[in-house]
Amino acid sequence: MHRYIIVDKICSGLFSDVYKGIDQVSKEYVAIKRVFACTELEFSNIKMEFYRMCKVNCQNVVKYIDLIVQPKYCDIIMEYISGWTLKQVFQQQSQVGVSNSPETTQNLSSFPFDLSQAQRDYIGSQIVNTVIYLHDIGIIHRDLHYENILVTPELLIKIIDFSDSIYKKV
Repeated sequence: MHRYIIVDKICSGLFSDVYKGIDQVSKEYVAIKRVFACTELEFSNIKMEFYRMCKVNCQNVVKYIDLIVQPKYCDIIMEYISGWTLKQVFQQQSQVGVSNSPETTQNLSSFPFDLSQAQRDYIGSQIVNTVIYLHDIGIIHRDLHYENILVTPELLIKIIDFSDSIYKKV
């Protein structure tokens, strides 16, 4: 029996697919990034990314849980984050407009796309502080854009997709 069972496909990329899965032991949802790598160098890079990211201790960075290496692919098991990309939030903001309301709606079906200035500032400050933290520990993301930043219903940001990141000794 496999520990992680794929439940649904989240998205596809050029070199990988991302799935929503369930951990059969903890019964919690996980994200499964299936990377189709062909060479030993690519497998080595995936392993280095995994072990480097396992050491990161920040609530604003996706948590890496497990790595499963198969002959033709690797599964990177990460925490599952319920929310939206920053791109989706921006697109909805431009359609709805900006509110001066201080309330924060925490219901997933009515995520506060109509964000107040304070809420937008909170999201922005989390991004800046997380990038500073990553740089302080020697991790340079190199592909940080609004599709690699998730926003939860509680307005917590999570930076994802460290496949292009590099590590600099500090």
